[in-house]
Amino acid sequence: MELNQVTLVGLIREAKLTETHLIYSLDDMTGPPLDVKQWLNLEHHRSMVAFNIRRLTDFNEITSHMLEVVYAHPHSERSPYSMITSHASDPATIGFTDNQRQVYTCIKNCPLAEGISMQCLRNSLKSLSSYDIRNCLQFLINEGHIFSTIDDYHFKCTNG
Repeated sequence: MELNQVTLVGLIREAKLTETHLIYSLDDMTGPPLDVKQWLNLEHHRSMVAFNIRRLTDFNEITSHMLEVVYAHPHSERSPYSMITSHASDPATIGFTDNQRQVYTCIKNCPLAEGISMQCLRNSLKSLSSYDIRNCLQFLINEGHIFSTIDDYHFKCTNG
């Protein structure tokens, strides 16, 4: 099954710096450690690229990830799409605040090629202040979940 964007949770056991990339040995507890390359120059062959590596501040994320792995394993053997339907909410929003989830969902549901405008977000999310929306947008951009499109006021999700 071809995937466009995945999230891995694990321990970085080793990091090596080369001229063109960093190689992390990531132990996600599902088997031997996985080599993850973070290219310093992105003009290379097909590979897995690490867009964001962050330190966990809440170790419950590891527990949650391990439970998802255990739950997903038998389901993934039956159907390649069972992981997608196994969550009541969007798995991409795990760990988001309620405000971040609302902004992300609104952006993801926009069918326009140019994405959703800031004004449309304000109109759709009347319970959030402009300040809260801007903070959520900055978080979602920094984490690689969304990007600006035709200008700094239109946004689209990175995974669909």
